[in-house]
Amino acid sequence: MRSAAPHKPEELVRIALLRGRFCELAGDQVKIDVNAGFLAGLLSVLDALLDLPMERAIGTLPIEDAVRDALLAWHDSKLAALLELAKASERGAWASAQRFGESLGISRRSASNLYFKAMRNSPNGQAA
Repeated sequence: MRSAAPHKPEELVRIALLRGRFCELAGDQVKIDVNAGFLAGLLSVLDALLDLPMERAIGTLPIEDAVRDALLAWHDSKLAALLELAKASERGAWASAQRFGESLGISRRSASNLYFKAMRNSPNGQAA
């Protein structure tokens, strides 16, 4: 991913990996396909990496409709809520994180634990 946008901050790649891992872990807890969760998190920064609107960035990629819809926030789905939970958690937007977590049946404590677990699995073992 880094070689596709060498002029972009390395932080974007770390964010992508952290979101992917979080969505994978949390997705498993709420019975969402973990591969779709990881992919949605990973691709969630593709627009920033390519300097394109998300719709164009993922336009020709052969990805599941559920992943595409979550990335474009077109549908109110569990996968979209999971991705929004990841984004809210990384921003420290706790009220939003709690709202998205509750819509998925994930407690605030559980979401925090999953986020910290994802951080431990991210490059350098630290937050993005």
